[in-house]
Amino acid sequence: MSSPIYRLELGMIGRLFAQDASLYADIIFASPERRALLQEFIRSVAGTQTMVEAGDTEQFCREFQQVAEWFGPFCEQAMRESTFLIDKLVERF
Repeated sequence: MSSPIYRLELGMIGRLFAQDASLYADIIFASPERRALLQEFIRSVAGTQTMVEAGDTEQFCREFQQVAEWFGPFCEQAMRESTFLIDKLVERF
């Protein structure tokens, strides 16, 4: 069981894994820069894991806010678009 937004996210992840793995391998392994980006993502996730393990909610909130600021006005657009998709998903089921 999941909320509609997490159901939508799971659907998107499932969609990725339903596709040809070689397509994604080609994208990821196409250049050293892409591999470096993946390594940076892994480091970022490890930092978040450390924060969670330490129970540092204040740091989490600060970093969450920084990401929201980076996205800027797109946050509002994303809310509108995802609300539309969630409403359609709820109607379907």
